[in-house]
Amino acid sequence: MVFNALYLTGAFVVTRLLFRLIPRRRVAFLACVGLAALAGLLVEWFAIGNSPWGNPDASQIGMAAYWACLVVVPQIAIEPEPRLRPVRRSIFAYGVGYIVLVLMGQVLLEGVWRDAYHLWTVIAGYVGLIVLCVVRYLPRSQSDCQTDFTRSQFL
Repeated sequence: MVFNALYLTGAFVVTRLLFRLIPRRRVAFLACVGLAALAGLLVEWFAIGNSPWGNPDASQIGMAAYWACLVVVPQIAIEPEPRLRPVRRSIFAYGVGYIVLVLMGQVLLEGVWRDAYHLWTVIAGYVGLIVLCVVRYLPRSQSDCQTDFTRSQFL
């Protein structure tokens, strides 16, 4: 828990810097997602031991999506910018739907089927969530891609 707090504090500082240094919001956001996923994989590989060579059964894409979500979702949630309101609603709806599907699988399935369902819904849940965040965050018009320094510098 302490590690995640330190990690998120560092991620907060790095993402703020990225949004200040990269004037195009789309590029800065994608850089945040990519760096969070990469940094998370490095933590998994070298601190936790879930490397492809140490634990070949570990889902690398699932872990990368988890660490990217760990950074991106809270940042979207705390950003007061009105244009992100639909993104926050989409994240909430996704979360509710995900919880319902996971609970249904846990109740209806038994034994090895339940275990497999749980494993794959976790992986698919994080991958789906980060894809949702990226697709919903990206601006629709070219004018939205430029940072407006009169507004928030964070996401």
